[in-house]
Amino acid sequence: MNNLEMAIQMEEKGASYYKRQAEDHKDTPLELIFLMMAEDEIKHREILKSRFQRKIEYSLIDNGTLDKTLNIFNEQRAVIQELHQLPTQLNVYKEALENEKQSIDLYRSHFKEAKTDADKELFEFLIKEEMNHHNILDEIVMALTSPEDWVESAEFGKRREY
Repeated sequence: MNNLEMAIQMEEKGASYYKRQAEDHKDTPLELIFLMMAEDEIKHREILKSRFQRKIEYSLIDNGTLDKTLNIFNEQRAVIQELHQLPTQLNVYKEALENEKQSIDLYRSHFKEAKTDADKELFEFLIKEEMNHHNILDEIVMALTSPEDWVESAEFGKRREY
């Protein structure tokens, strides 16, 4: 399997994973977050196929998944409540976080090896997209672990709301 096939397979795996998570979180704010991430992974797969298999045009447009997700977190305390009701999910989110990190590393490697400006632009876009997914998952993990990890005195210091 070459690097391109591996990247396409990684995007397909990510899309499937996020679709399963959306189903597991049906009728919650997390369902929307995971559906948006699944759509991003499908878009990434199609971009990769278009660029390297069919050599046809594609567009690199940020659809704002990170901003939309952060708005959901900021506006809906229900997301955090939902996360705390599913503490066994923490390992699932950490695994997804690791998968996103692997995608970032893979695309950084491809970026370094890219020979054309178009390829560099593509991999730079994919790195940014996967970093956005990483940030989203990191927010979920922090929302789950912050209450347990926080040891600072409530009387002193600046704290992040959660």
